Amino acid sequence: MRKRLITLIIAVVLAAILITGGAGFVQLSRVNQAAEKQYLAAAAISLARDINNGIPYAKAFADVVDSFAKNPDVIGSEHMSDTEPEFVERILRATIISETGEVLYDSEGNTAGLDNHANREEVRLALKNKQSAVSIRKSQTLNQKLMYYALYNREQDNIIRISSPLASLSSNLVSFASVIFVTMILAAILLIMIALTNLRNITKPLHQLEEAALALRQGDYSTRIPDVHLDTSDLRELSLAFNEMAYAWQDSHRKQEENAAHLSAILNSIQDLIIVVDEYDWVLSLNQRALTAFGRSLQPSESSCPLILLTQDTRVEDLAARARLEGKSIKTQMTLRMPYGSRRFRLVASPVQTDPARGIIVLSFTDITDSYQAEEMRSEFVANVTHELRSPLTSIRGFIETLRSKQDLELETVQHFINIIDVEAERLEYLINDILFLSAIENDATDRHITDFDLSELIDEVVVLFDDYAHDNKVYLLPELDDSVLNVRADRDRIKQILINLIDNAIKYNEEGGKVWITVRDATESEQYAAEADEAEISYSDADRCAIPRLRMIVLTVRDTGLGIPADQLERLFERFYRVERSRSRELGGTGLGLSIVKHIARLYQGYATVESTLGEGSTFRVFLRIGI
Repeated sequence: MRKRLITLIIAVVLAAILITGGAGFVQLSRVNQAAEKQYLAAAAISLARDINNGIPYAKAFADVVDSFAKNPDVIGSEHMSDTEPEFVERILRATIISETGEVLYDSEGNTAGLDNHANREEVRLALKNKQSAVSIRKSQTLNQKLMYYALYNREQDNIIRISSPLASLSSNLVSFASVIFVTMILAAILLIMIALTNLRNITKPLHQLEEAALALRQGDYSTRIPDVHLDTSDLRELSLAFNEMAYAWQDSHRKQEENAAHLSAILNSIQDLIIVVDEYDWVLSLNQRALTAFGRSLQPSESSCPLILLTQDTRVEDLAARARLEGKSIKTQMTLRMPYGSRRFRLVASPVQTDPARGIIVLSFTDITDSYQAEEMRSEFVANVTHELRSPLTSIRGFIETLRSKQDLELETVQHFINIIDVEAERLEYLINDILFLSAIENDATDRHITDFDLSELIDEVVVLFDDYAHDNKVYLLPELDDSVLNVRADRDRIKQILINLIDNAIKYNEEGGKVWITVRDATESEQYAAEADEAEISYSDADRCAIPRLRMIVLTVRDTGLGIPADQLERLFERFYRVERSRSRELGGTGLGLSIVKHIARLYQGYATVESTLGEGSTFRVFLRIGI
């Protein structure tokens, strides 16, 4: 309030002074213009008298200028008493104009170049009224603003016009305005100082009350208004009431803090996520585990928020509404999107039955993601294995039944069936071996066969292994390796398995004339910690699997110019039995476990696998392995 009063006083004082000063300045401007008009009128009358007496125009104008410059009694000439006549002549201009508008004489120079002046406002009015006329406008000849005084000369039936630049008029106004402005400033400062001095004593109790109320609002319940017994103003009773209220609030706040501490200790000791909402589904309270798990940067204890803003799922609100409607606990399971990924929860919504808390719901979230995923993984794995095993077994049994039922088959047909049975049996063997290999990787907590070897030599060995296969498919293998030795520490067979799976896929899903590049480099610092969900799968919980954790990270890259992979299928590419083109993959002998094996071997060495692909242009697989010495 004190600031508003100060602002009001200053505004009123300044407005009054500005209005007074402005009115005075306007009136002074009018008086100055009237004086200038009288000055020009006197000059015009004097010039008309001399011309009517037969004195030439130039001589008559020179006499007028000289007499007005030397006569200090002429209106408006007090600032020119010490001015040379040439200067006065320069700021005064005389023009003699005939009744037709022709310029007979102009004190500024040759009249031949001047146009007809009949349309000039002051000339037109003077001729019309046969009297004098005044106008202020910009001169087309001199390109500056002038005051024109036109006098009708009845004896010679012409117009005598005297003009003067407004600059000379403005100089007078500026001198007067500066005095007015300084006076206004001094008056404003004096009045404001007097007002503020008295205002301080008047508003002191209000200021104290305002500061105390602000401190109380910010949580300082010990604040009091001092020296209330010395206050003799009308606000004494209000100050006493405020102090009593502050005492009551301080005691109530102490009890609330004790109760809140007990409740917080109980909620935070519970392993589940606990959220308490009111009848409008606004969060009243939640334990620390829930705040950390949902990670929405919210503090309901400081500022309440809707439940949907915390969980970002309307199903939780529906569950709370159902429990509130039925008046009993409701249980269900659902998957929620969390900041660290989707999680499966068992939810229990329990209504509070007491009357003061009617409508309040306690929500309990139990994380069952691990058991749920394990169950789903087992079911999916059994279904996928069953499906993958059924195809070759069905094929083998079908051909065996054919051979049994038809004894008269030609030897060539029998041999064809036997070859197909052999291919299906081989495919079945590959599938079983991949399943056993994948199971061994997942069950081994450590790698027991770590040796030091040259990774470049291993890559050359695998490239030689695929030479014939690549030649048959008309694909070029291009290992981009230097001659230096790249020493690494890992299980040689497992690193070889990564290379075999990646290079085999790059050849298998390539086109004729395609190329496959194999490169190795050290990972950058950002790549070592990059684990975005849409680019990589990485588990830092398996850090103890690596025998020597100080090994540097190696990036093994296999890039091809093949068919490419649709963008919507990249995320699932490293899942077990997932195939981009199922029919073609089976035709080419794929088991659907190769990339899953690559991913799990990478995790074994604190790494991860990523893929980038453009449909129709090719794919790039990168495997990050902490194996470099």
